[in-house]
Amino acid sequence: MVESSTLEVLKGYFSDGGVLATAGLKLSTVIGGAFGGFISLRFHENLNWWEKWTTFLGGWALGGFLGLPLIEYLGLSKIWELGVALLISLFGMALAAAIIRAIREVDWGVLLSASVNKILTRIFGGKEIK
Repeated sequence: MVESSTLEVLKGYFSDGGVLATAGLKLSTVIGGAFGGFISLRFHENLNWWEKWTTFLGGWALGGFLGLPLIEYLGLSKIWELGVALLISLFGMALAAAIIRAIREVDWGVLLSASVNKILTRIFGGKEIK
């Protein structure tokens, strides 16, 4: 169990003059972002330990920093803070994992070669360059 003095220190970081509050973070969105980042790891396949760690941290940051602006934009009450942060981090990191997977699976040599060939063909008037 966490001691009350530890909780008071944590609350101090998120109070109006605290360091994390100055960065735009609230305790509820940080907790929601952490849970969402952790839960999202279950849905990512074939990630090494480094990618899992960065996926978790990315989800945590997404939920922490984007939770409050999205709540303000949607006009939701403060009771939604934890849930919105959790959902942002969960689905945001699922999107990031899909992007990572696509980057791994793309044959970059073929893609770059085709792109350069297309550009050169347009420059030199429709003649295919080999």
